[in-house]
Amino acid sequence: MRPTVMKRALLVVPLVFAALLVLPTAPAWACSCAAATPAQLVDRSDVVLRGTLEDVAEPAGLAEPSSVAPARSYRFTVAEVYRGTVAPTTWVGSAADGASCGLKGLEPGREYVVFAQERGEELWANLCGGTAPAGTRLVGEVEAVAGPGQAPAQALPESPSGQPPGAVAPGSDRAWLVPLLGGLALALGLGVALVVVVQRGHRRE
Repeated sequence: MRPTVMKRALLVVPLVFAALLVLPTAPAWACSCAAATPAQLVDRSDVVLRGTLEDVAEPAGLAEPSSVAPARSYRFTVAEVYRGTVAPTTWVGSAADGASCGLKGLEPGREYVVFAQERGEELWANLCGGTAPAGTRLVGEVEAVAGPGQAPAQALPESPSGQPPGAVAPGSDRAWLVPLLGGLALALGLGVALVVVVQRGHRRE
């Protein structure tokens, strides 16, 4: 093997280890949201509500379903429901990191219009979904699309897990497998690149 080929191969090896170290902790991409009208936001949502944020928690093991990123649970006292059916007290989950499109800047005690999607028995919202402070303009735009809000349901059946309706359940204890498998796939790809470099070097000899 030529010295230049050996140097190229040695340059690839540190990249493999660096990628494995960074992958589990760094977000895969920054959150980027396309512009959407109130009608589009309502149409994309399973539940649209207006309510006061009472509490924000970050339970151990709670993870956003699609990205497995750490997540927060937001507890709302619901005033009106524009779409879907929710209890007077409703929990909504969202990724804890804004880079993973998690909700940002929500303050307990303030009223919000929440646009959420159903994931099984859970409600989840994200930064691009439209959730925002319940200002007169936003509320009016939502009502123009979905009609006047209705009172929340006073009685909903408990979920099989025994959690309150709409509560966000802890993530799977196997969630750690996703970043691990991603790291192995990346290592495999870089390993293939290393083999290609070495083979090209042999052909030139």
